[in-house]
Amino acid sequence: MESFFFPIIEREKNLPFYVTCIGESDPQIEISRPEGYHCPQIILCSEGSGILQTEGMERPITAGTAVFLPAGTPHNYFKTDDVWSTHYVSFTGYSAEIILRQLGLTDAGVFPVDLGIMRSIFQRMINTLKSDKFYGGFTASAIVYEYIIEFNRQIVGAESRFTSESASLTPVLSYIDTHYSEVIGLETLCGLIQVTPQYLCRLFRKRLGMRPLEYITQRRIQQAKVYLREGEKTIKEVALEVGYTDAGYFSAVFKRSEGISPSKYIHREQ
Repeated sequence: MESFFFPIIEREKNLPFYVTCIGESDPQIEISRPEGYHCPQIILCSEGSGILQTEGMERPITAGTAVFLPAGTPHNYFKTDDVWSTHYVSFTGYSAEIILRQLGLTDAGVFPVDLGIMRSIFQRMINTLKSDKFYGGFTASAIVYEYIIEFNRQIVGAESRFTSESASLTPVLSYIDTHYSEVIGLETLCGLIQVTPQYLCRLFRKRLGMRPLEYITQRRIQQAKVYLREGEKTIKEVALEVGYTDAGYFSAVFKRSEGISPSKYIHREQ
């Protein structure tokens, strides 16, 4: 039995992500697409087994694995068991290609996943699309993004690497969080986790997309915006509170970060 659902799409075309097709197949029929599919797909195998043929390779698909297929990737897949059940979703949107590339999801593959977690998110996605005719597509946009992120988190080794590296940065981020108004040297941060400045910079870039000193600046600006919104301190006082003795320099840093001066920020927020 195959059950699939094609959402009615109009306003959703302006979203960063939206579902184009979602469904379940039991048994999954053989699929041959020599020119690929026009949207990226994630296919969960919940029971049985099959084979994915793509990019000149054959990959086994077993229960508890998920297939990722980028848009336009030629592929075939077929069952190798008496039973083969799948849950599939295809999606697109103006941010889809960018996010997939940032996550490293650029090539077809078969990956082990936590089937319970993935099916739970999948079920929420299909339920909202079927039950809410007005806003289901918008809600599903958020859920499919969650689905992609969870899938990426579960790819072999990704979770352990991310968790280990993130955990190693925790003492550094905690220190910055409580000492951002002080002068913080790179050596101090390195000493917290016993690494070299080069390694610390690599960790920050990999996990946060910026260098340590850039993160300190952003933490200061983050707190400055809180003070400016409260309106109880002058710009000079705010600058001192977040670690800048020169209010003019603080204003320049703030404008470079936020695109407007502190005084205009106060006016806008109030």
